[in-house]
Amino acid sequence: MVDLGDVPLAQVLGFTTEARARPCCRSWSDHLRESLCLDHRVRVKRAVHELGVLPYHHSAVRELGHEFEECITYQFEFHDDGRYGMQWTRTFDGWTSQNEQQVGTWRIVRDQVRCETTEGPPAERDCVRFAEPGLAFE
Repeated sequence: MVDLGDVPLAQVLGFTTEARARPCCRSWSDHLRESLCLDHRVRVKRAVHELGVLPYHHSAVRELGHEFEECITYQFEFHDDGRYGMQWTRTFDGWTSQNEQQVGTWRIVRDQVRCETTEGPPAERDCVRFAEPGLAFE
């Protein structure tokens, strides 16, 4: 499926919100709503707008061997202005860990949240480093 940017998407959506066009274009409006995952987009954008910052926490554990586990935790903050901050921590039992902070921009693409890193501030000594700019994930 094509990933429309915000400007083309706004132009296409203008046709679905025109009251005079709705009676004759209901099937087209429904098709756009479904194919562009608009219900998902509206729910997420509304939640972020109402809160100003939408926190999201995710953690997982997987077994790597007998009595040896990998644990990972992600802590996101999605801001209403399209910015995000995230820190992840990955540990292997009590022996070692990795950490990283990210800052960047986010947007909705279909039914996914797409994040792209931007350059973070210089990390102070003994603080968690920031990811390099240009990383993208959904």
